[in-house]
Amino acid sequence: MTIEAFPWGMMQWIERGHKALGISVAKMSLRPGCETDVHFHENAHEFIYVEEGEVVIEMAGASKDNSDLWQKKRIRTGEKIALQQRRAHKIINDANVSADLTIVYTHHERRKDTLGSKN
Repeated sequence: MTIEAFPWGMMQWIERGHKALGISVAKMSLRPGCETDVHFHENAHEFIYVEEGEVVIEMAGASKDNSDLWQKKRIRTGEKIALQQRRAHKIINDANVSADLTIVYTHHERRKDTLGSKN
């Protein structure tokens, strides 16, 4: 397994590109008070499951008429959310404990495009 470290925490890749299945799977650990950068995946949908803790997903509006509006959704232990490809988002841990997530991407070589950078 490959581990990537970031200022906000880490990604531990369980499957970093299974071509036959067309998926990538990672465990994310997000430090308290940290957030990922705003980004989107040009070629993959993203499924996020909270193993432990809680996070806020801040994402671009899904409505064609309100695509510039941002929405926030809090998800807690045992909850999940699916994000369509090209939907800008970031993951925020506003709690005082780490959050552990499982993330599945629907492409074996997911591309991440950053819109801005934070923590």
